[in-house]
Amino acid sequence: MVRSLSTTLLGAVVLVVGCAGEPAPPPAADAPDPAVVTWMGQLCTATQHFALMPGFLDIPHPRSSDADRKRLFEWLDQVIPIMTKANSAIQAVGPGPTEPTRALYGDLNTSLAKSLTDLSAYSREAVLFPGDQLDTLYTLVIVAASPWEAGGPGLSAYLNKHPDLTAAHDHAPACTRPPPSTPTR
Repeated sequence: MVRSLSTTLLGAVVLVVGCAGEPAPPPAADAPDPAVVTWMGQLCTATQHFALMPGFLDIPHPRSSDADRKRLFEWLDQVIPIMTKANSAIQAVGPGPTEPTRALYGDLNTSLAKSLTDLSAYSREAVLFPGDQLDTLYTLVIVAASPWEAGGPGLSAYLNKHPDLTAAHDHAPACTRPPPSTPTR
């Protein structure tokens, strides 16, 4: 009886295992963590605000007239709100689930905050800059805004510092589709 009970149980186990089909393959060793992919997608969505940045002012040197100053003010009046919206969107995403995501988030926040602080200061200082030094102010503005311009290095510059997040970036749909285009004027 013990033998037939053992045989029956063994047969039942074989039957159940056989009916279950093939076991699911283990995840690929290089597959990114789904939580990191989700976070990266949210970050890419937040950074798409930068696609709306207007192109840099193409004003020949020297830039020293009141008209040049006015164009700089107008440009800053467009750029600072776009960067502020992007900053708010990035803040809403938060630092992410892993140490590399927190490092990327920290680098991005630090750099964006510095750019926004600098551009806001340059906007205030544009009134005070003597006309013959306005060219210097243009250069400072371009340096502060260039990482964030449409088509600029943007998030990819930070991914270069954190290559362990590249796979998550490549798997996040929001990171692989083109950003919205800049409206034409």
